[in-house]
Amino acid sequence: MRRTGRAKKRPPRAGPPAFCRSVLAEGKLAAAAGDKYVNVLGAEVARQCLEAGVLDEILVCIAPVLLGDGVRLFGRPGGPSVKLERLSLTQAPLATNLWLRVAERKTSGHAWPSRLGRSARGERASRHTGEALRSLMAELVEAGMLSYWLVRRRQRAVRRHLRGRVLDFGCGVGTLAEICDPADYVGVDIDPRKIEIARRDRPRYRFETAVPEAERFDTVAALAFVEHVRDPAGYLRRFAGLLNAGGQVVLTTPHPSLEWVHTTGARIGLFSHAAHDEHEDLIDRRRMAELLAGTGMGLAVYRRFLFGANQLFVVTSRARAAAPDR
Repeated sequence: MRRTGRAKKRPPRAGPPAFCRSVLAEGKLAAAAGDKYVNVLGAEVARQCLEAGVLDEILVCIAPVLLGDGVRLFGRPGGPSVKLERLSLTQAPLATNLWLRVAERKTSGHAWPSRLGRSARGERASRHTGEALRSLMAELVEAGMLSYWLVRRRQRAVRRHLRGRVLDFGCGVGTLAEICDPADYVGVDIDPRKIEIARRDRPRYRFETAVPEAERFDTVAALAFVEHVRDPAGYLRRFAGLLNAGGQVVLTTPHPSLEWVHTTGARIGLFSHAAHDEHEDLIDRRRMAELLAGTGMGLAVYRRFLFGANQLFVVTSRARAAAPDR
């Protein structure tokens, strides 16, 4: 039998995941969190965090569907009552988002505070960021259930093409920064709320609300961007002017032939309904070649990913042989 070096897949263990109480006892969770947020996913893990007194806030997304089976949220027969305080209530086309704060947990006549020893100073420092994060999270929920997955797939598609000093144009909350060197990354977005979150969550990286003047880059990345602007050729010329000699522009955009997939997904809440409505010009390989005319750049790499529904374009000042359409 030939060995490939890949670990054998094991079936998941039955029952809920184990909860390491020693981490809590040693204060490691509080030290790691500091004044930032720790996201907890999964009903069973969240219930255990709640019982341990370390769960601060709960975001409940109510969708118009009954699953009929699954793990109950915070369900434990005979468990203690928990007092919650509503922080916000927002609505999306296919979801209602309820954000709650854990006020206190009662057991055996005692009330336990919800915070894990966080100082008053840290509480004040994080309050403003918490409000911004709740607003942004509500928007992300409205963006569609698979939007986060799409972001990760785009990152995987472009990762090998990010080289040198990178300008992330339309960076959002800075997720692309995770695969870039902090010393060689600049993220730009016109939304100050997203920039605030990006700076808070990724303090080692640089984020701006406008492109820095007189700075040049080896790679300009604009993921899921060109389909939303009325003058894509103008932006391509602008990107070309931001490049160092031998630089490149990395783009992703949906393929027009599978627009119906995005339309259907937006209608049922899988993808962003707002982003779909904002599509100005869906661009295929031929249309991209037309847009590049007059910019001094040519198509160097082209391929399709996400089952052909999305496209990767790498354009340079000196075009190399383009990869075959896949």
